[in-house]
Amino acid sequence: MTRFSALSLRWLLACCLAGSMCSASSVQQIPIEGTRDLRWLRFELHLKEYQSGQARQPLNILQIGDSHTAGNILPRRLRQHLLGRQGDGGIGLLPPGMVKDHPAMTARLAPSPRWVTIRDRSGARASTAGSAHTLGLGGFVSYGTTPYQSIGYDLAGKPGPSRLYVYASSNSRAEKNFKLYQGTTELSPRSSPDSPGRSTFDLPAGTTHLTLLSPGSNSDFQLLGVSLVPLSAQMSFSSIGVNGATFEILREWDSDITRMELKDLAPALIILAFGTNDVVNDRFTAQRFGETLRNTEDWLHRNAPDAAVLLMMPPRAPGFGTQARQNLDSAHAVMRQAAASYHWRVWDWSQLGRDGCTAPCTGNNLSALFQRDGIHLSARGYESTADLLFNAIVQSSGQQ
Repeated sequence: MTRFSALSLRWLLACCLAGSMCSASSVQQIPIEGTRDLRWLRFELHLKEYQSGQARQPLNILQIGDSHTAGNILPRRLRQHLLGRQGDGGIGLLPPGMVKDHPAMTARLAPSPRWVTIRDRSGARASTAGSAHTLGLGGFVSYGTTPYQSIGYDLAGKPGPSRLYVYASSNSRAEKNFKLYQGTTELSPRSSPDSPGRSTFDLPAGTTHLTLLSPGSNSDFQLLGVSLVPLSAQMSFSSIGVNGATFEILREWDSDITRMELKDLAPALIILAFGTNDVVNDRFTAQRFGETLRNTEDWLHRNAPDAAVLLMMPPRAPGFGTQARQNLDSAHAVMRQAAASYHWRVWDWSQLGRDGCTAPCTGNNLSALFQRDGIHLSARGYESTADLLFNAIVQSSGQQ
């Protein structure tokens, strides 16, 4: 039987009491499976230091997935759990021009169509003004359709000193293609820029409003994302969800930009939450899926070699047809094999509601946890999932 450490129990209880997040899902435990490699041991040590308030550097976690992640209910709940004890860790990485349901920042875009934000999963096949889009993490890109269009970012609360990363793509140097203002004062990047495609700005305490102004020329300017990190941050949790995505989407993002974004995020843990769209694909085979996971390992090795990896195996959705259910069983077996080979760990989401009770379900009655489409979970279902995953992460760090 897995045991909680006293520290993990205190932290779990404190988080639940602080946010009233303990639900009936706590009677069910879905443990994290698989062996711990050095990367996972480092993550657990870092998590324990964070739990005790003794972290020497921020603990960063990144979740990447499909519509289960894009809906943001699951990541938001998990973020609240993880940040509940040590306070806000910043907004993490955000797609350009899009700040959805985040307590730390909102974005105000110029009226459409003067500033356009799109998500394109076809990579170089898309174009703006005749030039191919460069896609960073998530595959989003924003651009102004006329010169000098702005995005305003409003920061909540009373921010301390922070660091802002702006990722952009252009044929010219990034700092010559956009301007950043704090109020009416133009801010200068730390260098010129410190890496191609990235500009870094130091923000003084009390910064509550920023305006990013697109260039007056060079119509190929493309904003790929922003990341704001308080210099005193203990932790950040970033989530990137793409509707309809499979594991293959990782390889559609620009390798140079992606590697730079991941280097800045420095995730100690990457949660991969794909699989639903893989198993409903008519062309699914176990062999092809295994090759996809090998490509995923290659992507992780090249872009985030030091991060621990947790696979969220897709849920057993009641809306799956007979073939999709068979594909899901095959996918689970392949994912477990891949995890063993690549030293990942797995969390079997398909066990939701099977053993014990996850409110408001009883036994194997999952209908109350899913929406009418039988594929996506209800708000209660996603929140229960986040509760269970949080419990599993804390429980894993407390194992002896």
